Amino acid sequence: MKYNKIMERLQHDYAVTRAKYEVLGVFLFGSQNYNCQTETSDIDTKVIVIPTIDEMITGAIKINETISCYDGEITVFDIKHMHDYIKKQNINFLEILFTDYYIINPKYQSLWENMRKCAEKIAHLNEFAAVQCINGVFMNKYKKLFHPVPSNAEAIEKYGYDGKALADCVRLYQVASHYIQGCSYAECLKLDDEIVNYIMNIKTYKMKFTVEEAQKFAEFHKGKMDYIIEEYNNTHEEVVNYDVLKMIDRITIDCCRAYIKGRVGIEYWPD
Repeated sequence: MKYNKIMERLQHDYAVTRAKYEVLGVFLFGSQNYNCQTETSDIDTKVIVIPTIDEMITGAIKINETISCYDGEITVFDIKHMHDYIKKQNINFLEILFTDYYIINPKYQSLWENMRKCAEKIAHLNEFAAVQCINGVFMNKYKKLFHPVPSNAEAIEKYGYDGKALADCVRLYQVASHYIQGCSYAECLKLDDEIVNYIMNIKTYKMKFTVEEAQKFAEFHKGKMDYIIEEYNNTHEEVVNYDVLKMIDRITIDCCRAYIKGRVGIEYWPD
């Protein structure tokens, strides 16, 4: 998928959400970030927004909206959600720190670039939590294999199983395995070409299974995932890098401060 097409969608999503929210940034989310896209893959984005002053004061920050678009979805989250999910090492949010496709509101450019510069440190803030999260996403994909929802009902009716979910199980096992072995998060997200080709053959049904074969294949990878997770849990404990945690807190607070200063015209805000 061409760079220009993706950036056009990001520009579109920035304009759409900016009409309603104070946008921090728009980020590509999904298969294009790990080279597993097809020509017909949706372009999905995450939009991170700054809450209003009223929402900050009252604590009523619950921005979580999905907007259907012509070739994908826009998912809008407030910065507090992003802050909490990154601290939990949620792979679906850590991903936006590594994408090559994003647009940042100029007001927050320098603050976000500080976050990106520390992306690897942030992705290893709490390695124990990161491993559990990857496993949790794996299990969600595993449960979707034979259970139709709007996004996979047509594929399941045609093939008997969801090839994308099966491919995601293989990919997430590889991500977990690489992460546990100490690879950088960037390497975990963008796997080598041989693995990517294997995953793509499963996703596009070039490697086609019967329902029984798909079940056995999925159970095989679940067994491998269960094994590395159990081994990891038995030999590791939760350790949090509090310096990185403070840095994430600081950037989140500074983004909210920048918004407030712009709204009320304050030029200096003492710590």
